[in-house]
Amino acid sequence: MIMKNQGFTLLEIMIAVTIISILVIAGGFSYIGSLNKANDAKIISQVKETQKALEIYYNLKGKYPEDLTILASNEYLKNIDSFNAIKDEFYYSNESEGYCLCSPALEKNTNGNAYLGTGEEELNQDSFQCDDITYGSSLITYFCVENSQ
Repeated sequence: MIMKNQGFTLLEIMIAVTIISILVIAGGFSYIGSLNKANDAKIISQVKETQKALEIYYNLKGKYPEDLTILASNEYLKNIDSFNAIKDEFYYSNESEGYCLCSPALEKNTNGNAYLGTGEEELNQDSFQCDDITYGSSLITYFCVENSQ
């Protein structure tokens, strides 16, 4: 009676493991990229919601608030918990009859529309001015909105 060797050779197993490893690594990078894009979309949404709240405040009070904390203490925002979690990361400046508001740094630079400062020093949120925004720069890492009445 002749017995045939059944099973896989070491080479076949190594090839299968290599292919599976490549697929897992590619899927992992894709997943991380999706998380970054989702985080950016959330930040942009929060900026736009805060912008709407600023406009509601202006329509009711005739001026923009001195800082963003007043928006959380009243009923200007739909999602106060989400706003409270990130409001300290926003760059906000109230200048005469207008304002500018910028998000924290985005994960994926393709979703931003502006860059803050010169890139040589870190901007201080307390001294941030609308003039610190550079639109269309090659260093697009922030999402900014502004308005002047």
